Amino acid sequence: MAPSDMFRFESLPVSLIMDGQVQDEHLQQLGKSRFWLKNELRRNGVSNFRDVFFCSIDHDGKLYINTYRKHNPNR
Repeated sequence: MAPSDMFRFESLPVSLIMDGQVQDEHLQQLGKSRFWLKNELRRNGVSNFRDVFFCSIDHDGKLYINTYRKHNPNR
């Protein structure tokens, strides 16, 4: 069996938001819009782009969302 038969290439995740800033060029390359991204974030409990530290999408279309942690003075 050839090594190329043993592994299947999967593309790397694509960043969509970094440090609260939408990566519009990446959205455009994927054929997606800010409207689509906003709706996906809302479905995951995030209301604002600025609340997201990092967001990416993988080859299967699954989003990874890492939000900023809000400081809670009661803790």
